[in-house]
Order: sequence, then structure tokens, then C-alpha cells
Amino acid sequence: MAFKLGGGQVPKREKKTHDQNAFPMPPVVSTGTAQQLELGDTLFQRHCAKCHAGAGGAIPDLRKMDTQTHKTFMDIVIGGIRADKGMGSFKEVLQEGEAESIHAYLIELAWQSYRDANKTPASHQPEMSNQKEKKN
Repeated sequence: MAFKLGGGQVPKREKKTHDQNAFPMPPVVSTGTAQQLELGDTLFQRHCAKCHAGAGGAIPDLRKMDTQTHKTFMDIVIGGIRADKGMGSFKEVLQEGEAESIHAYLIELAWQSYRDANKTPASHQPEMSNQKEKKN
């Protein structure tokens, strides 16, 4: 904003209303089986919820993971690549398949949150160019 002597009243900025129910569209599609989602829910509650459930502030809300975080999820959880940021490896308590179930659960949870916030039917999941990469 610039001011000018004798320039008159300063226009007020338009207030933006922030939709508190808005939730971003997840960058990956949900592909977990019912069995994976159930196991992922159980394991998330046991190992992750203490820090990440209702996450706010410095602890990430795992429903809002970006594409890169999804790609490196196993390296984070099992490999411990974010230990310097306080997220140590869980390789001593989780097998790789269990971590994959937690990941599938988090993806589904993100889609549920997106659908709820946007009043979108449960069957809605648009085709996306950045789909979750298949594991080798």
C-alpha cells in the first residue's frame, strides 16, 4: 500500500472468509483393502496417535501429507530419515507391511476428511496424475 499526501481515505482491504471446514484433496488415491485399513487404524492408534492424532502446531497432521512425504513414507517410518526432526525409526516395533497398512489407513483418513469437508460422496475420488507409486 502506498500513501499520498492529500490522497484521501485509505481503502480497506477486503476481508477474506476462511473456510475452516476446507480440507485439501489428497495427492494420492486410496487403494488400501478393508483388512489393511483395519490393521492400519489399530497400529496408528497404538504407535502414532500419541503424537499425530489431532495434530497441530509443530507436529504434522498426517492426513495432509504432500506427494513427497507419501513417496518417502517408508523411509521416514522404517528408515528414520527424519530422526533429526524428532521422528525416529519404528523398525524395531513395526514390520514393513504394518507400516504400509498405517500408510493406507492415513490415505483413507485423508480422503474421508476431504469428502466430509467438501460434502463429497464416498465414491468420489478423481483420477489423478500423481498416483501412489507401486512398490518394487
